[in-house]
Amino acid sequence: DGDEGEDITENVLKMKNVSKTIGKFTGILRGEMIIDLKTFDKYFKPAGYKNARNAASGVSREKDGKLTSHISIIYFDVLGHGWSDEEFGYGSTEVSKQRFVAGEGLEYVKVYGPLYDVDDIWQKFEDRIFLRNHTNSLDYEIDGMIAKINNLDIQDDLGEHNGRPYGQMAIKPEAQAKETTVEDIQWQVGNN
Repeated sequence: DGDEGEDITENVLKMKNVSKTIGKFTGILRGEMIIDLKTFDKYFKPAGYKNARNAASGVSREKDGKLTSHISIIYFDVLGHGWSDEEFGYGSTEVSKQRFVAGEGLEYVKVYGPLYDVDDIWQKFEDRIFLRNHTNSLDYEIDGMIAKINNLDIQDDLGEHNGRPYGQMAIKPEAQAKETTVEDIQWQVGNN
């Protein structure tokens, strides 16, 4: 309804890379549902799904949850308490978030870095998008990258606007395009 989302907890608990508890951690692990392309071809394509990203979203909401065990969660952010305390040995950086999640035996998105300037960021982005578009060597679909300032205190100091942190930047590729031929057009007239 725009304020409250669907409760998909039961299905998420069946997915790979999910743990019900994480030590003394109190907070939120933010993640993305991923279906690798081989798994998509084996289980989801025969079920009528057109692509892995839409399949993950659709299957996660199904009542029977039959295919959810073939979906993995890959984490990309940690929010909350109990992960950066001295007791756990983690600092207040983006890299320390990755180390915390990995220390719990869970998979975190690949962190590339350190990258020291905009040229480094663009080169890494172009490398990843080239792999996706031209070599098909990635085993999952991606729609971009997030460049973040590693130091969380600096990120906080920079602030945000409309929920968009100034210490982070989304980098998206141009949409993939394929040439097609329109073979027929059917015109319809509505009642209005």
